[in-house]
Amino acid sequence: MPAPFDDDRAAWQRLQADSRVPRTTVTTPEGIENCSQQALALPAIRAAAHADPLAGAVDTVYFATLVSGPQHRSLRAAARTELNRHG
Repeated sequence: MPAPFDDDRAAWQRLQADSRVPRTTVTTPEGIENCSQQALALPAIRAAAHADPLAGAVDTVYFATLVSGPQHRSLRAAARTELNRHG
């Protein structure tokens, strides 16, 4: 992973400190309100680089689902369709 994503602490610090990062919130599929969309997205980047491709795909879809807020159902349906196409 390129910097700052190669260091979890540095990535989180950059996310919090960089004034260029949008500050948007979403409600998770579980109903938790006002979650930082950007903070929820950060683990998806690391998940996508997982050594095990299946684990990486599952984790990436999970975090993308959290990030998508109210559109989580359509995102999961699209992911399911894509995974079935390649499965």
